[in-house]
Amino acid sequence: MTETKTAVANFAIGELHKELPFDLLFNNAEAEIFFAFVDEYKGDIGLPITHKNGLIAVQVNSGNVSAIYDMLARHVEMYVQPVPCINTLIKSGQFDRDFKDVFGLSESVKQSLKEVT
Repeated sequence: MTETKTAVANFAIGELHKELPFDLLFNNAEAEIFFAFVDEYKGDIGLPITHKNGLIAVQVNSGNVSAIYDMLARHVEMYVQPVPCINTLIKSGQFDRDFKDVFGLSESVKQSLKEVT
């Protein structure tokens, strides 16, 4: 369930860059998760809500956009653990490509030494 909640939070955060005002559209399951965030939030958000074509529309405007971001970002911070960059580099093989010449002699130097001996 945490992954689903995080997906809804990330979706909504990703929409907040739009020109204000606009509607965040949720299906019933997504709206239930979003409103659970609202219930946990300590503050007044002021959410105009309407129904459009079977979806729930939450209006985002200049008066509530910051509170919506704060509310959702707190969830993401609590449940999303950042992947250490070095682990990502090692797993992708990029670490070996970037540092192959740092740890030992480069292939060109090894070849030059073979030619000298």
